Formats: sequence, structure tokens, C-alpha cells
Amino acid sequence: NISSASAISRDGGNFHTSKTIPVDYYTQIFAKFTFNAIFTIGALIITGIVSSFIYPVWQVALGTVAVAMAAVGHIAMSIDSDIKKPTISTGGDEKSSTVSKSTPKSIVSGLFIGFVMGMVIILMSTMEKAYVPYIIIIALALVFMG
Repeated sequence: NISSASAISRDGGNFHTSKTIPVDYYTQIFAKFTFNAIFTIGALIITGIVSSFIYPVWQVALGTVAVAMAAVGHIAMSIDSDIKKPTISTGGDEKSSTVSKSTPKSIVSGLFIGFVMGMVIILMSTMEKAYVPYIIIIALALVFMG
């Protein structure tokens, strides 16, 4: 999701092109979002398949759904942050992603989301009803998506 954090800033000196091409700006942003979501969800599906050989399938399925929802929310949050305060380099060399103010915020928020979801699973792993922590992280993921 780090690439989402600088999705607008990386346009650099070509930013004017996004205003002049015959595709509206919302479609361009949706394309950036969709591209990141496809690869993120694809990686999660591969991870889920491998994990299902080690852990119960129901846990992997619920965990993958929760993480996918949180990841999609994080992608949207990262792109939104870059839209609100892009760091546009007029040189057009795409180095703006290294100075984008959105990138550190995206990294910190992603680590926080992962930490919270991991702590819920770890702290509640000894519960009698093992599905409860997964329901909680799905609810948390819905909050992150909102």
C-alpha cells in the first residue's frame, strides 16, 4: 500500500496530463485504487492458500477476509491522503514518492492497523469460542474501510 500513498504525487511533472486526457479524474483515481487492490488481494489469496495447509481453513478464510477488507480501506485512505496533500515534483522524475508526506503516514497507519488486528487475535486466541476474535477483526476492518 506504500505505492498508494504516493499515487498522485508520483505523477510529478506529468500531473497536468491527468487534467487534459479525455478520462475524468475520478476514473483515474479509481484505476489507481483498483490496480493496488488487485495486487494486494492477489497476494492475500496466495498467502491464504499456503496458510490453509497449516491452519484450519475457517480461520484462514475469516482472517483473509478481515485483512483484505482492512487492506482495501488502507489503500483508499492512503490515496485520499495523497489527494488532499500531494507533493508534486515538477521535474517529473517520480522521485516525489520518496518525499511525499503521505508515505510515512501510510506506513504508520498500516503498521497500526496490523498491530491492532494481530493483538486482537493473539490476546483472544485462548477463548472458548475461537471465531469471536475473527468477527472482531472483521468489524475493525469495516471501521478501517469507512
